[in-house]
Amino acid sequence: MCYKCKITKKGNSLNNSKLQNQPKQLRALLILKKQSILISNLHKYKISTYVLNILLRKKLCYIHQSLIKKKNWKHLILTKNIYYKLTNNNILKLKPIVQNNTKFKSFVIKINTIYDKEEVYIFLLFEYLKKGLKTLILVPNIDYIYNLSKFLQKRLQIPIDIYHTHITETKKLILWNKCKTEEAAIIISTSEGIFLPIINLGIIIVNEESNLSYKITKKWTFNTKNLAIMRSYKENIPIILEGNELSLETLHNINIKKFNLITINSKYESFFVKKINQTLIDINHKQCKGIFSIELIEKVQKYLLNNQQVCFVTDNISNAITVLQCSNCNVIMKCQYCHQYYEYSKHYQELSCKYCFFKKNEPFFCTICNSSNYILIKYNVSLLKDSIKKIFFDFPIIHITNDSTMFLNKHLINKFQLKHNNPCIILGNNDTLTKYKLDKIKCLIFLNIDVYFRSNNFRSPEYFGQKYYSTLRKVSNFYTINTEVLIQSKMFKNALIQKLITSNYEKFSSTLLKIRRKYDLPPYTRHIIITIKSKKYEFLTMFFKKYYKFLITYSLNYKNNLWVVKSDIIYFNKYFSTFYTTILLVHPSVIFLKKLSKQSIIFINTKLFFKHIQLTFDMDPI
Repeated sequence: MCYKCKITKKGNSLNNSKLQNQPKQLRALLILKKQSILISNLHKYKISTYVLNILLRKKLCYIHQSLIKKKNWKHLILTKNIYYKLTNNNILKLKPIVQNNTKFKSFVIKINTIYDKEEVYIFLLFEYLKKGLKTLILVPNIDYIYNLSKFLQKRLQIPIDIYHTHITETKKLILWNKCKTEEAAIIISTSEGIFLPIINLGIIIVNEESNLSYKITKKWTFNTKNLAIMRSYKENIPIILEGNELSLETLHNINIKKFNLITINSKYESFFVKKINQTLIDINHKQCKGIFSIELIEKVQKYLLNNQQVCFVTDNISNAITVLQCSNCNVIMKCQYCHQYYEYSKHYQELSCKYCFFKKNEPFFCTICNSSNYILIKYNVSLLKDSIKKIFFDFPIIHITNDSTMFLNKHLINKFQLKHNNPCIILGNNDTLTKYKLDKIKCLIFLNIDVYFRSNNFRSPEYFGQKYYSTLRKVSNFYTINTEVLIQSKMFKNALIQKLITSNYEKFSSTLLKIRRKYDLPPYTRHIIITIKSKKYEFLTMFFKKYYKFLITYSLNYKNNLWVVKSDIIYFNKYFSTFYTTILLVHPSVIFLKKLSKQSIIFINTKLFFKHIQLTFDMDPI
């Protein structure tokens, strides 16, 4: 639909005394006299809707509704022939997904290169579009949407709709109505797109299923991947989980034959074979300049002097060391002999220098302003820049960030890429480095990986392994021949770190699954975290005791060994002015935990003070 504004014959008299004192209405009338205007183009002619409504009331113009014939995407697909660049073996592997009798099935596709990934998407989308069915593609971030939509628009040349949180409310409403009709063909969306009311949905594709951004914890707590599997089960359609570094839960489901694994063998893999040399540097009781070991500094200098680029991965830099800063003059405590930052130890309450191994007690007064107020500051990116400038002062530093200044940083990166043999130092985390093709990097440096293997979260080694191997895989797809990866660690003899360097992700994940099975951790058991909230302390303590007894008696009645871990500490949230505590439930059966959660809701409704208590269940805690 499009609407046109045309001036009538009755409104041609511009000498009307009512309009002579209103120049905006006269100007709009003069423009409408010359040509008709679409309502969507009113802002181009600087005509407001208020002025247009006044002219309509005075019957000086009228709105004419005209229909625009739109091309049907089904007709375009049926008259099109697309050449697939996949091999015959890969097409035979993908044919069980696109069969007519295919109902609900969970497929996991493992793809090595980006080129094969794009061709697999084209094959699957084209086969389902020929049947007249729609497709929903879920991506982890907004950046993935535009890269994928541009490629699909060139190859398929059909309408592709985009849905994410940053689009306007009117665009969301238009797409919501499109999903109920036959206009929308392919919808690429973030996690919010799983709730779209799409009719004739043929398949759901989850891009990079192991990405952590699929777990939403802001307004509602839900896992997009699990919701996508549930929706495909209810609508009786297949679902595809795509990725290379698969999560341990999907690997476990593949082992028990719950998911069907399809590996795509790449014909481009021989063109992008790249040797990656991984070296582990032990910094335990060794001389360091700040957080850089002497061995690391010597290797980085060799690369920079040979006109090559070096990249520092800045993930978890804040957990490397803790420094002491004066709150009055903002001076960070430095060693009096080597002028390096002191590392502060809370346990011993002392300052130590890693370069000259000098130690001293925590000072009472600042040496500059004589202030007694100190602040503990974690090592951040700005301190990392300062320390790099002091050591490698002849070379430029580029910091890649996720914010709006990325356009400037991207321009600088392209500038350095165009100039061959131009050395520089690049700072960035794993997520930003994988988005951009930094094909001139010869050395990748991971400064602090011990945090992942010493963390209280048992999933942190899995997350780091996924990020680590994904960066290595994407670096190996670039055109450079050799790359060296330097890793600093104090846990030199750790079995998982040694496995990380000497093997691939499949062997690393299999060792993690063995450890999970040994200690009865997910995916071999299921966890639920229940948070109990109340604004009154007395109601919370009373309900907590009764609810804990209910959990034990319920598990004994059904002869199930339920592991209940309760917190004896009751916390207070100042922002919401509420008291809260948590309970962890562990059991191998999901069905039993779901029944228990339903019975707990019934239990809380039977109590008289249920209005003062609030329960929240997290079925997939991270």
